Amino acid sequence: MSSGTHDDIWDLEQDDFESERAIASQSLRKLENAFSNAGYKYGIDASKVDHMQGGFDEGLELGMHRGKEVGAILGALIAQREIRRKLGLPEENIDSL
Repeated sequence: MSSGTHDDIWDLEQDDFESERAIASQSLRKLENAFSNAGYKYGIDASKVDHMQGGFDEGLELGMHRGKEVGAILGALIAQREIRRKLGLPEENIDSL
């Protein structure tokens, strides 16, 4: 092989500075990408914890309030039906309500 060709990977006279720079640049881009992805995932996970708990707390409070309201209405209707039944009065389709 002639010393004038620069495509021989075993040629010690070949200047590898550019190829090393390209490899280092590519490695740096991969590392930056990996840290960027890790940061994004960490941010999403941290946000989920903060917002999911708040959403759960809000939904629980709303659900308990609505459940209490519906339970009171349902209890009043059932009580009215039972009172009418015991008094022998027509139930007037209370079950359909």
